[in-house]
Amino acid sequence: QARLEAARAYEQLDKPADAERLLLTNLVEDVLTPASPEWRDSLFELGHLLHKQGRYDEAISRLDEAVKRYPDGRETLLARYTIGRSYHAAAAEPAKRFAESKTENERQSAKAQMTELLIKAHENYQGVQRTLTLGGGDVDDPLQQTLLRNCYMLQGSVLFELRRFDEALKAYG
Repeated sequence: QARLEAARAYEQLDKPADAERLLLTNLVEDVLTPASPEWRDSLFELGHLLHKQGRYDEAISRLDEAVKRYPDGRETLLARYTIGRSYHAAAAEPAKRFAESKTENERQSAKAQMTELLIKAHENYQGVQRTLTLGGGDVDDPLQQTLLRNCYMLQGSVLFELRRFDEALKAYG
């Protein structure tokens, strides 16, 4: 627990490498197991830290592992949302390559990768939105309401980027 709290403090001090080191220590040392709350919290925390650093592939991997291990955890909804944000942000790199490409093959490759990432982002946003609307989300929970609003807006954004304009209008509506 002390390493987890110290990692959070390092993150606030803008020392992500120190925070990551402590979180990884919690995850790889033999002291904790995946059954312990500190191990679970360290995994979620590491995924969010990696996302904040722009290390989207690593963030997706860690958060996906956390969601699969703890599908009913209180952190799972935010983790699924962050996975969507990571896919969405990761799509910027192939979009840039697409804009700068000089050959048709480069354009097609970049567009295919961008499309794949945007579709995965949309699926995650949609999954969070469905969980909150169909799963009886708590209307008094400000985090859940913020996630719901953001999921609708970000679905619209992704659909717009995919040039699916009618669906984007529906999501924005």
